[in-house]
Amino acid sequence: MKENFTKEFGVDIYYKYIPSAENPVDLLSRSVSLEKFKVKLDLWTYGPAWIVQEPENWPTSTLSCLSPENQRYVENVFHSTISGTICKPLIPFDRFSSLDKLCHATTFIFKFVNKYK
Repeated sequence: MKENFTKEFGVDIYYKYIPSAENPVDLLSRSVSLEKFKVKLDLWTYGPAWIVQEPENWPTSTLSCLSPENQRYVENVFHSTISGTICKPLIPFDRFSSLDKLCHATTFIFKFVNKYK
C-alpha cells in the first residue's frame, strides 16, 4: 500500500508505532464502554499529549510487538528514509474548519501534484 501511494501521489509515508494506551483509534476498535470513552474523550478529541510536540520529542518504541525480522525491516526503512531530517507537513491541517474540507483539499493537492510531476 505504501509503495502504491508513494508512486501514485509522489508523497513519502512514515509509520510510527503508537501504544494502545495512547492511540485514540483503540478506544473504539477495542469495544470500550461509554463511561470509559467519556473519561478518555480528550485523547479521542486531541490525541496523545505528545502529538503537539516536535517529532523528535515523540516517544520511541522497541517494536516488541513485531518479530525480530520485521523489527529489522522497519528500522532499516525508517533510518534510510528519515536520515536525520524532520519533514514539515505538506498540508496545514489546522487551517481547515472540517474534516470534509480537509479531505477535499488533500485530494485536490494529490491529484495536482500527480498530474504535474
